Amino acid sequence: MLEKRRNLIEVFREPRTDKTEEAYLYFGLKMENGNTYSEYADSLHGIMEYVDDIIFFSQIICEDLIATD
Repeated sequence: MLEKRRNLIEVFREPRTDKTEEAYLYFGLKMENGNTYSEYADSLHGIMEYVDDIIFFSQIICEDLIATD
C-alpha cells in the first residue's frame, strides 16, 4: 500500500500544464470525460483504516494487560 502511494506521488511530481487534471487525480474526482482515477485517494483511505486498526487493537491489548494486574 505504501509502495503504491510512493509511486503515485512520483506521478504527481511530474510537471503538468493542466493543473485541474492534477486536482482530479489527487482528490479522486470524476473528470469531465467521465473517468475517475481514485487511486491516490483510495490509498490514503486504506492507510487511514490501517492506522485506525492499529490504534484500536493497541487499546484492546492495553486494557487486557491492565485487567490482568
